Amino acid sequence: MNSFLLTLTALLILVLSALFAAPLFVDWDDYRPAIEAQMTKLVGRDVKVDGEVQLIVLPAPYLKFDDIRVANADGSLDTPFLEASSLEAKLNVGTLLTGKVEAHELTIINPR
Repeated sequence: MNSFLLTLTALLILVLSALFAAPLFVDWDDYRPAIEAQMTKLVGRDVKVDGEVQLIVLPAPYLKFDDIRVANADGSLDTPFLEASSLEAKLNVGTLLTGKVEAHELTIINPR
């Protein structure tokens, strides 16, 4: 019984360590075009992410996009409707387990 609990504990520690470390080894900037396309679809205007894209899993999952711009009514990004130094989206853990990404809180940092 003790060896089973020890094995289970070791496995749990290994899984949590992998969850913590895995996002650090993935280059999330490779997913920038897909992210921009989805944001454009949701907002209804062109969205451009010029900075870094980060995904943090622990302690709470969230996405962070640096240097973001939303096009004005004419579709121009030269004079954007919204420009911010970063946008953070706290993700819903329940929907992540089903394979969907759903944010339950968005924070716009330094909007201009």
